[in-house]
Amino acid sequence: MTPGTVETRSQRKKKLVEMAAGSQVGSSHETETLTLMEKIVWRMGAIETSWEKEVELLTKERATNLKLREEFDELRTQHEYTDLMCTQLEIRVKEVEESRDQGLAKIVNLKKTLEDTRNELAVVKKVVGHNSGGGVPHKKIKEPESYDGTRKAKTLGNFLWDMEQYLERLNLSDGETQVKVAAQFLTKDAKMWWRRRVDQIANGSADDITSWSDLKQALQTHFSPQDDTWEARTRIKYIKQTGSLQAYQQEFSSVALELLNMAEKDKVFNFIIGLKP
Repeated sequence: MTPGTVETRSQRKKKLVEMAAGSQVGSSHETETLTLMEKIVWRMGAIETSWEKEVELLTKERATNLKLREEFDELRTQHEYTDLMCTQLEIRVKEVEESRDQGLAKIVNLKKTLEDTRNELAVVKKVVGHNSGGGVPHKKIKEPESYDGTRKAKTLGNFLWDMEQYLERLNLSDGETQVKVAAQFLTKDAKMWWRRRVDQIANGSADDITSWSDLKQALQTHFSPQDDTWEARTRIKYIKQTGSLQAYQQEFSSVALELLNMAEKDKVFNFIIGLKP
């Protein structure tokens, strides 16, 4: 045998047979030894065959396991990608729904604004029609000053008086038109009150206002100060003449107009007390 060469099972078996055939029959002990050697060689061959089959089987199983592992990893990757796509789709659906709701809200607001604008335009057309007299030139009716919600009896009273005169000059008999025209002159706090009142009327939590008389009463109820008379009485006592008599008389008369229930003699008394010594 060449050094380094591994002796196979068949070579070992052949070698043992040749040794047995070439030797003379010796003692029974030698015969038994040869027989035992043949059994050992056969046993080793059977073990090697079984081991080779096991190795082959394990190799196949390992290859199968590796393939299954690759398929599992691929499925897991696909599953994770699917979950990611589902999450992104859910987010997108929510964004679309929110955008839709915002769009609907804008449409509702635009529709309401359009209706308000149309109503205002109708009011303006009526007012212009009254001012123009159907194309015949007339003297323009002076508009009243706007009311901003100041809680002073004189300020509110002047606005209500001027507005009533304005509506009479326009000859507006329709109650709703009167309300729409008068509402155009409400600003700041008064306008905020009117907007809230319109919403309350729409949802049924406040009485409807269908004429100038209704609006006038509602303005007086909300903006008239409860202690206005007492405040005016206090102010009139402390009015003093510091300049000309004309300026003092004008200031005194302005406050006295707010005191409808004060006797004339009391007004004269307070006027005299406030004069310069």
